[in-house]
Amino acid sequence: MSGQYHKDYSDVMDLLGLPKVAESTFETDVNWLFPAITTLCDWSCSEVQRMVKEWGDEHNWEAVADGFYGSRRNANNSSFTLHDLKSGKIAFRAHRTKLGQGHNWEGTSAGAEGDMFSEICHSVKASGITISRLIADKDAALGNILVELFPEAEVTYCSNHVQKTLYGELANLSQVKCKCNTKCKRFTAKVLDAFKESFNHFVNSEDILKAENPLKEFAEAVMNFPRHYSDDHSSEWCRFHPKKKDGKPYSTTNLVNCPEQLKKFTDIMQKVANKPEEYINPAGKFTTNVAEAFHSLALKYRDKRIYLGHKHYCMKTDMAILHKNIGPIWKLLLFLYLEVDVPETAVRAVLELQRQWRLKKAENESQEVIKKRAAQKKSRKRRLRHEKTRMDSIRATGVTTVQYVGKSMAVDQSDSSDEDETVITEDNMASATPTVTTTPSSTVATTNASTQAAATSSTYGTGTEAGIEQIPSMQSRIFIIFDLEGTGGNTHRDSIIEIGASAYIPHRIQHLETPLEFSTLVKTSAKIKSIVAMKTGISQGMLQGKPKLSTALPSFLDWVATLVQEVEEKLQCTIYPVMVAHNGYAYDYPLLFKEVHVRGMTDLIVTRMKDCNLHFADSLKLCRELKSQNVLKTTSLSMESIFKVLFPRRRYNAHRSLEDTRALKMILTSRRVKQHLQSMETKNVTETTNTWEKNSIITML
Repeated sequence: MSGQYHKDYSDVMDLLGLPKVAESTFETDVNWLFPAITTLCDWSCSEVQRMVKEWGDEHNWEAVADGFYGSRRNANNSSFTLHDLKSGKIAFRAHRTKLGQGHNWEGTSAGAEGDMFSEICHSVKASGITISRLIADKDAALGNILVELFPEAEVTYCSNHVQKTLYGELANLSQVKCKCNTKCKRFTAKVLDAFKESFNHFVNSEDILKAENPLKEFAEAVMNFPRHYSDDHSSEWCRFHPKKKDGKPYSTTNLVNCPEQLKKFTDIMQKVANKPEEYINPAGKFTTNVAEAFHSLALKYRDKRIYLGHKHYCMKTDMAILHKNIGPIWKLLLFLYLEVDVPETAVRAVLELQRQWRLKKAENESQEVIKKRAAQKKSRKRRLRHEKTRMDSIRATGVTTVQYVGKSMAVDQSDSSDEDETVITEDNMASATPTVTTTPSSTVATTNASTQAAATSSTYGTGTEAGIEQIPSMQSRIFIIFDLEGTGGNTHRDSIIEIGASAYIPHRIQHLETPLEFSTLVKTSAKIKSIVAMKTGISQGMLQGKPKLSTALPSFLDWVATLVQEVEEKLQCTIYPVMVAHNGYAYDYPLLFKEVHVRGMTDLIVTRMKDCNLHFADSLKLCRELKSQNVLKTTSLSMESIFKVLFPRRRYNAHRSLEDTRALKMILTSRRVKQHLQSMETKNVTETTNTWEKNSIITML
């Protein structure tokens, strides 16, 4: 009923110790439920259309349009929804898929969006409804398609997206090079915040909206902004404020007198003045918020990172549409439609969910909640502005130490404990970006020779003062936290059953397309020892249908290579990855190379590793050194013991590869350990394989 992918469903049922169905049976159930859910979704959309007609809006319908993708990178799956502006419910929808039986698209994602919208417009026409206004993102090229079927329709761009684009252009003003000989006042973040507040008030001003010609009035008035934020505006009339009562001109500290920036600022505002219809509308402010809110709901029914077949994807997305239109009670309606008996306890549970859904919906629509959210948003912006001001003052000294935790900047390391510093959970592990640190150019120059020497040896750097890492100009590292689960503890006889990895990138990088985590079970014919099955929860049946090591390991190396390439493109420098495993030299790496050797893949895998410039490290060795220095006060150096010392109030699911790598990542990025991370000894591929071969020969002898 949750629409889970079979792999996730199987893992959850195994974890709970409950019986599960085979994948073939699971697919049979999907084929059985697909037509029923499609029929129910068609019915819910038709009810929204009927509601529109009952309100008398069928000839003057205002709709919100938006498309979204099930798997963003290759856009294998995509959908498009048309919402009723008044109720926010979905009246029309379309899906495009590239995989599975019944897939209906072979083109690009951009083409899919236009094709879906064209299909929806024809459906709207056939239903007898006429679109008078369409609210869409600024980047949505839907106007031509709409005008063909509804010549009188008006396309209104979402004001949030339009202003976001404008603010992005203004934020780039700080990168405009200044040719002034003297120190000038530049367009800072403080000026941008002041502009945002003024511009939001300006576009909603009654003086503009109630003018005889609002668009013309807006176009003329908006050109006052460059004057408003320049030095010379105090001596001339400015539209945005009168002179003081004593006749003296108005003064402000938010000024810009850099000629290059003022020229660019004026050009940007001229583009705004040329298209006033995108920023103001006498009919009011229009946004695509109702469509954007549906995206988060759809993610609860299907994982965006998983490529699904046609039926499975359409079914899961239609589940989310049913939830949006009628609430959780759609599950009971599905059972009624299928004529399946439902236990009374389940009926009561779903009805309670429906009641809570209605209360939450009414609460979200209340003015008090809207005002509260606006106040919280304003408070967050104020805190971020204060933090940015503090960081600007630090940056002025030539050194930046920025720590990014979750979605906001954290305080200095001296003010935070291990618990506060590493606010990383399963939900934000992939998006949380750790520390960015830079050194002044002079420091980099003086240490360049030693840095290059360290880069060519088995170790990299010696670290600097606490909390500050040296990032050379042309070469740096990312850490691949790595863990294997095997059928037993003998690296010479046992086999790999699970590979897990989490990437730690010591640079602040936004919008990475490559996932920061990798995890897969590995099919093997070797029997899993009972103690391993008890600790990990991995059973022999869970490995059926999973990739063999000959497939899983190259996939892992592909992921590493893709991640490294993307980071290099973002940072414009050479990166080499360091694979870090706890007790890796004694277990993970010997088991890995043994498995590669047994399958005759040594040359292939070693070549791939060298192509990635992969290095190896053991966090146990680092932790042993930190314990000797009394940095880690623990009796045992097992990962569970160290985690418990650093994070006493947290727990994690030990003995599963991905969970272990997440825990080790938290350990390595904790305040006590992170400052020593750069001094961790590493070995290249040749050194690691030579060590394994030497130890293997000694063991055999």
